[in-house]
Amino acid sequence: MSTTTTDATTPPRTRWAAIIWGLLFATIAAVALGQLADATRRETIADALMGMTPP
Repeated sequence: MSTTTTDATTPPRTRWAAIIWGLLFATIAAVALGQLADATRRETIADALMGMTPP
């Protein structure tokens, strides 16, 4: 006698934390590219960073 069993398979889990972190990093990269693409913004950012002094 042959018995066949079928195991109920569950779909893969959606890893929401990875999706959220990926979206966060993609947003940061897009903003950085947008800010650094224009020469005027790039100079403004460079001046702001170079003007910082330690507390």
